[in-house]
Amino acid sequence: MSRPMLIVDDEESIRWALQELFMQDGWEVHCAENAEEASRMIKQNTYDFMITDLKMPGRSGVEIVREARERNPRIGVIVLTGYASLETATESLRLGVWDYLTKPCRVHDLKRRIDEFFQHEATRRLPSSLWSPLGDDDVTRFLEGAGTQILSPSAAYASDDGAGALCALRSVLSDLGFSEDRIAELIQPLIEGAAALDAGGDGQWRASLLKGHVVASLTVLDDHYRVGCDGILEKLNDKFDVNARMVRSGGVSSVVVSEAIANEGP
Repeated sequence: MSRPMLIVDDEESIRWALQELFMQDGWEVHCAENAEEASRMIKQNTYDFMITDLKMPGRSGVEIVREARERNPRIGVIVLTGYASLETATESLRLGVWDYLTKPCRVHDLKRRIDEFFQHEATRRLPSSLWSPLGDDDVTRFLEGAGTQILSPSAAYASDDGAGALCALRSVLSDLGFSEDRIAELIQPLIEGAAALDAGGDGQWRASLLKGHVVASLTVLDDHYRVGCDGILEKLNDKFDVNARMVRSGGVSSVVVSEAIANEGP
């Protein structure tokens, strides 16, 4: 039996391409060109998955996501947009969206994320369960540039040994709803990592939203790597219950910290 899917996008070429793509894989695909049409279809049908744009004439994609999840809390949703922003990414993730991808998106990545949703659905027990922890592959993808960027490397941060970057990250975490105590705990591994990596003003700081998590990193050339700093991360993980990792690849070393955003979906 084929799974029902709803595709919502005001661009006919995108609707047609996605419909053809997923019908070939056995999906029963319905399409809507705006949120009003999608709303009518959601009332008439039960969908297993929805792919929606954000910016459309009339109501926004975020509104239709909210309505779809109110009617079916177990529906999988991917937001596919050409207008990514921290505000819409955060709101989408809080509504329980499975992923938030920017156009153009590789077909392989889109299909993979949908497959991962159903693998996750097969093992989770509660509709409102927390996001699954990020795996090593997710961290690797983040370090290669994946995710909706919220803090990018900037030469301006180098002059104050990263204080400006950490201040900006603190502000973002606050906007995402983290408590002041938790913000301090999340940033501490990056501070300790900067000391262990001898980053000084040469480190690159970055943060993104990825698969329902905020992920932040400090990356330096291996020339600045100090032996034994992995022990510092282990201590921080035990002390603060923070998911901190040390990743060494391609002549650079990175401290990576991740934390799930609270899921306020139905």
